[in-house]
Amino acid sequence: GAAIAMNSGVIYAESGESAEFDISLHNYGNAAANSLIAELSSPSEHVAIDNAIIFYGTIMAGTAVVESFPVTIHGTAFDMEDLEFKLTITDDHDNIWINYVPVNISGPHLIISDYSSETLPGTTTDLAISVVNGGSKTASNFTLEILSYENLVNVNAGLVAMDNLSAGSNILLDGFDLSFNSTIINGSVIPMELILTSSDGFTRNQIINVT
Repeated sequence: GAAIAMNSGVIYAESGESAEFDISLHNYGNAAANSLIAELSSPSEHVAIDNAIIFYGTIMAGTAVVESFPVTIHGTAFDMEDLEFKLTITDDHDNIWINYVPVNISGPHLIISDYSSETLPGTTTDLAISVVNGGSKTASNFTLEILSYENLVNVNAGLVAMDNLSAGSNILLDGFDLSFNSTIINGSVIPMELILTSSDGFTRNQIINVT
């Protein structure tokens, strides 16, 4: 019977851009595959598949057909991040073939490496956060927002803009004005949530532990 599988190679895409994923399906069997439908999916919140289901039609034995899937990679997709693309292929005989789709993402990779400030119970301080771009592309027009933690840490000013952090570079972002409750036990480790927002309006969350 029919035996359908991808025979295209690695797909290259950049974060913050739209692309056409050209995917070739080959019939390795000895019979024609009819009414083929392929559905591209990803569990990642950092990608949007603009047209997930493509009709491939009939693929004769020993031949291949190429179709294109329009995909948008959000600016929050990090360099070399596995977005776990999967292609599910079905035909009119209820055969199902599932293929992993290898996609190589080029983009920034923002790493919260450290912070500096005098963090004491019952005080207000200006927290500075060190950010490293461990990716292959410049990080442009990102904002970082730090959120309050229960009733122990109040954020008086917590939104900072970051622009043009080149690959391999680091920056110290200040302007995070925090007030610490006097009931905090000295030596406590408090996980503060940071929201990274890219220029296209999409976000991802990270944690910084403040001692």
